[in-house]
Amino acid sequence: MTEPQRTPLFAHHQKLGARFVDFGGWEMPVNYGSIIDEHNAVRGSAGLFDVSHMGRLRILGPDRLAFIERMLPTQVRGVETGFVLYSFLCREDGTAIDDITLAIFEDELRMAPNASNREDVLAWLNAHTESYDVEIIDTTFDTGMLALQGPDSVAMLSKHCPADLGGIGYYCFEESEFDGAPMVAYRTGYTGEDGFELVMDRSVAGAVWDALIGDGVQPCGLGARDTLRMEACFPLYGHELGGDLTPVEARLGFAINSDADYIGAETLRRQKAEGASRRMIAFRLEGRQIARQGCEILMDGEKAGWVSSGTFSPTLQQSVGLGFVQTEFSKPGTPGLAAQIRNRQIPLEAVKIPLVPKRVAKRK
Repeated sequence: MTEPQRTPLFAHHQKLGARFVDFGGWEMPVNYGSIIDEHNAVRGSAGLFDVSHMGRLRILGPDRLAFIERMLPTQVRGVETGFVLYSFLCREDGTAIDDITLAIFEDELRMAPNASNREDVLAWLNAHTESYDVEIIDTTFDTGMLALQGPDSVAMLSKHCPADLGGIGYYCFEESEFDGAPMVAYRTGYTGEDGFELVMDRSVAGAVWDALIGDGVQPCGLGARDTLRMEACFPLYGHELGGDLTPVEARLGFAINSDADYIGAETLRRQKAEGASRRMIAFRLEGRQIARQGCEILMDGEKAGWVSSGTFSPTLQQSVGLGFVQTEFSKPGTPGLAAQIRNRQIPLEAVKIPLVPKRVAKRK
């Protein structure tokens, strides 16, 4: 059995009494105490996540733009340095290999795939480089990555960073310093709150973590990260993406805007133009029972779809989730929907996305 990987902060998590789980081949903290307290800290002030398990790839070379526009359905040419794009790598049939972020630097591109898919993404990219003068470098194990999230993030980070971080737009970044150590601050995140994802050399990741925790920022694990992203209706690979699902079905068509001959173009363009046969919904559930991944969604007693993610929302104090149903049943307020939980049919209400309003920075 392969031993799980550990981030540069593993000992720091142990010191704080974290409970660990295996996630995508990494031994990661799921919580330090109460998941609800960690969740509420992000909504109310600031929380800090170790996300060093996420992949970090550099794409260099004179053909990097032509190459990446073959790989992604998102327009990259013409996007200015300092911006971050959300996109996905797709197969020829339009199904997603992974969703990623892509940062535009002056002389390179930097891609962040999910932890469990990093090796698959690397293999997919390298399998398509033959016609392009590009180089792909995996810096995952040379760097650390932290996510500082919540309405107090700018104030907390500004204590250590000389840059005007409040001036960075949503899905933009700036190269700066943290207490004198080089750092890239991306104004991105996975919680629906304002915040930053910070990348630095792995040798200083622990010092950055300790400084922010010392300032009173709440350490947060993967448990709170999941409840937060569900309230914001952000997809999670293996739940709302993966398998035979396409980005259009997951309501991610906004990122499909390239005129290039990208992989999967035929299916994705057709689905955007004609609509897909199924669509992701956000829902609330009566009572406190949770509809977990795989539960059937019924329409008037007949199967109409399935639950992809479910939890109890600390913000709404209600059972909520995401799922996929036939498109004709995906409109908020559609009557007759229910979740099959064991031998009971629990009324389910499809609601407007997101479940909790996002409070992110303004875009440039």
